[in-house]
Amino acid sequence: MVKVNNILIENAGFINKGAELMLYASKEKLKEIIPDSDFVCRGNVPVNNTNSFFELTNQKRQNFVPVNFIPSIISKKFFRFVTSSHITHVFDAGGFRFGDQWAERYSDDFINSWIDFYEKIYKKGGTIVFLPQAFGPFNEESARLFIKGISPFIRLLIARDEKSFENLRTVLGDDKRIRLFPDFTNIYVPKLNNNEKAIFNKFHGKICVIPNSKMLTHTEKKVADEYIPFLVNLTKKLKDIGEHVFFLNHEGKQDEDMIKEIIKNSNDSFDYVSGLNADQVKWLIGKSKLVITSRFHGLVSAFSQSVPAFCTSWSHKYQELLDDYKQSDCLLDVVRKSQSIEKIISFLGSIEWLTSTSSKLELLANTQKARSIEMWSEVEKLFKR
Repeated sequence: MVKVNNILIENAGFINKGAELMLYASKEKLKEIIPDSDFVCRGNVPVNNTNSFFELTNQKRQNFVPVNFIPSIISKKFFRFVTSSHITHVFDAGGFRFGDQWAERYSDDFINSWIDFYEKIYKKGGTIVFLPQAFGPFNEESARLFIKGISPFIRLLIARDEKSFENLRTVLGDDKRIRLFPDFTNIYVPKLNNNEKAIFNKFHGKICVIPNSKMLTHTEKKVADEYIPFLVNLTKKLKDIGEHVFFLNHEGKQDEDMIKEIIKNSNDSFDYVSGLNADQVKWLIGKSKLVITSRFHGLVSAFSQSVPAFCTSWSHKYQELLDDYKQSDCLLDVVRKSQSIEKIISFLGSIEWLTSTSSKLELLANTQKARSIEMWSEVEKLFKR
């Protein structure tokens, strides 16, 4: 019997559509590299999920039987779960979970639990890779302790932007395991059937607005206070000049509640789309005329499909992505509402800008996609004995 690897795609799931996109993109490439594999993620796996993920459980008992004593083949077939003791390899697709912004989470128990988990995988001969993500800064001691504590067990630590690359090097030094590659969802092609595409036809060529609740929780007070008024004013102005605008929920309830609040405060009516899977979200973004996003993967999905976009920011990762695609002018300052709105209106009114930007994005996207393909080649080398 061929041994089946249980590959945990860490810190990716089904609520945040960027995280779901990373889940699908990871599985697609890893299945090519390690064919005899099943794929596992934390959190609830939707019943209607067609990507066949198993759920990682940390429960000690299942139906009165200690779960660690249930053979993996049985737990997967009858219960659709895998325990941590049966994980073979780990690929972290977390996006952004290491750095000062999360330092309050890094208690000694938290750090030690992760070190223990990674060490067990490592000692069993498993491979642990941190796929391209944002890192740092690491000014807080607990943030430094966390990344230092787990780093001995990691085969590759891949930063997806220059600043994250340097942040890692400030803590871990000139380590050859630290590499620089872009966000790898850029090469993932969304998969929709014709019926699904027909449902979303009415949004083709419209302006897609993607809010993010982190703009309220991870920014300075003056930014947080102005964020919703900025989107209210912006969408009303766009509608006033004859543009068709719709909102897209890229995560969960918090973002949907924010969308409802923005629409209510506008005293107007706007379409909004919620409850889609990651394939549908990326496809819809790719058919938009323009994207205005506060979600990182909303920006990746736009640029990688040659769709012009503007964004707000709560982390260095946005500016770095804009720089990668030569779109630094498209960062929005929500405090300076009038200037930011006028900039969008001005660019939007230029057919030449829309056309030339789309052409420029296509060329740059091809370069970024080539880098992602190179990244997966580097991962593949780890499995060639």
